[in-house]
Amino acid sequence: MDLEPSAQSRGERLISRIAAWPRNPLQDADALLAHLLGNVAGILEAPRVLLAWEETDEPWLYLAQRSGDGVERWREAPSEGDGEPLEESLRRRFAIEGAASWPVQGEIVQGRLFVADRRNLDGDHLVLGEIAAQRVAAELDQYYLTRRLRTAA
Repeated sequence: MDLEPSAQSRGERLISRIAAWPRNPLQDADALLAHLLGNVAGILEAPRVLLAWEETDEPWLYLAQRSGDGVERWREAPSEGDGEPLEESLRRRFAIEGAASWPVQGEIVQGRLFVADRRNLDGDHLVLGEIAAQRVAAELDQYYLTRRLRTAA
């Protein structure tokens, strides 16, 4: 497939962002979330990133939001079934309008990754978002698995 030089260069730049994602496991939850959401924000050029996830066998909904250089996080009881889908509830709660989202599906975690306040995402960004969501799931799985092993030891 022949790409124009500018398209090829852009595609290479986008792929190099994923390839450059640091591979150093972090065991501090705050540092891990800052690392994950910072990488997603950089790769997708997003001013705001929201991650919502649950750990299997745990009743909590975890939320982490990166805006600017800071990360805030929350742990909440699951909703009591008010009938509104979680994704819509989060969009309303965090005033997310121009957004894309991807499933975060690991063996230990299940959730959703949102990129907010980023309009005009193209096909390349959507593919990168899917790859980034898979990386987030893998690193969260590794974090929880390591924590479980340390607790059991």
